Amino acid sequence: FFFQAEDGIRDYKVTGVQTCALPICEQGRILPLETIVAQAERDLDAKVVDVEIEDGHRDVEFIYEVKLLAADGHVIVAIYDAATGRQLKVRGHNKHR
Repeated sequence: FFFQAEDGIRDYKVTGVQTCALPICEQGRILPLETIVAQAERDLDAKVVDVEIEDGHRDVEFIYEVKLLAADGHVIVAIYDAATGRQLKVRGHNKHR
């Protein structure tokens, strides 16, 4: 999948690191990309296909916007607090299937 940040797109499978956001991760301001990917796949039982990190709003400094592909082919978009990993919002997922 691809990891996108303000300075461009990095292929996570090629680089193996979130090069764009590495400084804020090293400062402890956000969780590592691997943590969010694993959590999103576990939470939503789907495969991550794209991740973007963006400026947050209100009391959240940064957010991860995670796009996942479900087994039935539909797309799920989940928003996570990048610092805590707390899931803030989910679109396209029906837990009662």
